[in-house]
Amino acid sequence: MADVITTAQAGPQVSKETAEALLSMQNEIQQHQYADSKRSYLGKAFDWVYGSDEKSFKQLEEIEQRVQNHVKKGDTDALEKMRDEINQAVDKDKKALKWQGDISQLGAAGLKIGSLFFGGKVGYIASAGFFAADEAKPEDKLGAQALDLTLGATKGVAFKFMLDKTLNSNMNIALKGGAMSIGGRTLDTALTRDNYYDQKQQGYSLWTGVKNTAAEMANPEHLAVDAAVMGTAALGGWAIGAAAPKLMTPFAQKIQTSAISGAARGAISELTAARIAGEQVNWGRVGAKSLATSVVYGFAAAPGAWYSDYQVQHQHDKAGDGNYYYFKKAGQVKAEQLTQNIEWKSTNGDTLTGQAGDWKLTGPDGSTWTVKPDIFAKTYGEVTPGSGVYEKTALARAMKLKTDYSVPSLEGTSSGRVGDYLIMGPNNEFYIVNAAKFEGMYTQVQQPGNN
Repeated sequence: MADVITTAQAGPQVSKETAEALLSMQNEIQQHQYADSKRSYLGKAFDWVYGSDEKSFKQLEEIEQRVQNHVKKGDTDALEKMRDEINQAVDKDKKALKWQGDISQLGAAGLKIGSLFFGGKVGYIASAGFFAADEAKPEDKLGAQALDLTLGATKGVAFKFMLDKTLNSNMNIALKGGAMSIGGRTLDTALTRDNYYDQKQQGYSLWTGVKNTAAEMANPEHLAVDAAVMGTAALGGWAIGAAAPKLMTPFAQKIQTSAISGAARGAISELTAARIAGEQVNWGRVGAKSLATSVVYGFAAAPGAWYSDYQVQHQHDKAGDGNYYYFKKAGQVKAEQLTQNIEWKSTNGDTLTGQAGDWKLTGPDGSTWTVKPDIFAKTYGEVTPGSGVYEKTALARAMKLKTDYSVPSLEGTSSGRVGDYLIMGPNNEFYIVNAAKFEGMYTQVQQPGNN
């Protein structure tokens, strides 16, 4: 194709517009071939499922062959007549290639995100496998593929570990989503081979990788996107919590956390793609990519989140007989809303944390504990308006432990011994209460139900 362009540009017989069309076709063919060579094993799988760009590329190759034939014959009139056809084919392939890139990227992201939310060994193995398949490229040499497979598997395990820690933290949903976005980009940069390649030295350099990782972590444009997404998510979470508190279950919160992360990652990936291509940022496309990625991340997290919750519930049930009885809590408590974080100890000696905005409750015996604001609003009612004295209005579902056990609660790790009670809260959150304290405050009110 290089000879075709040289002939077209050098010869006065071919117009400038036609020469530009021929050059545009050459560039598009090269860019398409380059994009194909950079597609991972996982991306290739989506090429097989949905390959619209293959048709447009085949059409370009057929046109290129005809152009070469016309050049050999010196038929410049035929080249002039093909100009519109060439331009249309180039535009069609550009759109098809970009669409295919989005499909492959979102599809691969969906599989990777989905694997992260599965609990236990299944989640770690699946994460390592999918991340490795999305890192290695079949067009690379075997040595490079082996290194990329290793880096990808490491990335998947590290991302899974980060996600587990983030979901079990006391951060709100918006911060969890932001942490996943920032942490995910950092891992992507630090554990990608190409980020260590020094273009000037034409070789790999640890220092280059460190600089690229630091630059990504401190990228003001990307951090601004994270901040905007987290701010929007915080307002949205507040609105959902106020209008439909039942949607703020642990399962739903995992979906929302993933969707928030996806919104940020989608917007940033589009901004990055525009910068690399040297194109002006299309904010409509940035918004569309952000929304699409958010939806994919949210749906992708659902199966793993459900299975993980099922495993947790099954594990909890095995600590007792699996039956949760309904209890009414007696007595009144004093309550005040915290303006700063505090630490407190449970009856069993666990050190737990209350955050600013939580409610600090003080019982008749002087013991204190904290309750999240949305749960407090659903479970407690003020005895006399303005008194600061409350009583629990919601029934508690509790199961007596048959073995020593601990659970991650909203305030930290809650532990108990045989005979203590595992309580399931209104948002399906769990915590443990000492047997003596529980039996002194709660009375069973109805027959057990299997949940």
